[in-house]
Amino acid sequence: MKKICILVVMVTMACLLGGCGSTSKVVKDMVITSEPSGATVFLDGDKVGETPLKVQTFFTWNKEELYNSLLRRVIQVKKEGFESQIRDMYPIDMPNLHFLLNRENVTGEKK
Repeated sequence: MKKICILVVMVTMACLLGGCGSTSKVVKDMVITSEPSGATVFLDGDKVGETPLKVQTFFTWNKEELYNSLLRRVIQVKKEGFESQIRDMYPIDMPNLHFLLNRENVTGEKK
C-alpha cells in the first residue's frame, strides 16, 4: 500500500512538473488544527508552532536524481496529557490537517 502511495505521488509530481527544469519546488499553505487546540506542531522534527497554525511547506522534485527529491513531509502533534500523533503528508494531500487527540492512558490509576 505504501509503495502504491509513493508511486501515485511520483506520477502526480511528474505530471505537474514535467515541463520544468531538472529540480522543481511546489509550495503549499497548510492549516493544522487539533482538538483540543494548543498542541505543539513539528514539521520533519522541527517545532513550527502551536495549533491552530498556518504554515507554508514545500516539496521538491528532481527529475535527474529522484532520491534527492523531497516528496514526503512528516507532521507530528504533541500536547501534554494526550497521545502524540504523526502523519505523513504528500503534495496531493488537502491543505487542511485536523488532529483529534486522545487522552493518554495513565497506568496504575485506581478506580
